[in-house]
Amino acid sequence: MKFTPTDFKDIINSDGYILRVMKSDLQESNISYFLEGRCFNGQTFIYTPLNKTAIKLYFEDRITLKELFMLGRTHEFYLREDKTEALVTTYLLSDDNIFETIQCGKELYSQIPKGMGLENPLEDFSSLI
Repeated sequence: MKFTPTDFKDIINSDGYILRVMKSDLQESNISYFLEGRCFNGQTFIYTPLNKTAIKLYFEDRITLKELFMLGRTHEFYLREDKTEALVTTYLLSDDNIFETIQCGKELYSQIPKGMGLENPLEDFSSLI
């Protein structure tokens, strides 16, 4: 599976994206958008289907980034451990510990340091949610 960047702004960015929306080449699914989160090591990326209700809850400070990822997945999520866009490994639901490694994963959106998040995320993503 391959993920490609979208025209949406990075949701969290600090000298490089931490959280952004990606498009999938997954043909057999009605899921076209995924969230890509950077892990603490800077070389691992987690992908989960974009749940429109969950991202709105995240922007409204009702859930953390970790919870956003957990609510987005259905039965699996994807992991890329190098810089090759095409290299993705599938993990099943039972492997929740990986969500602990997402940068900013424990914070609500308003707790992200100033300048890293969007000023008006609900407005910036209104066409998506």
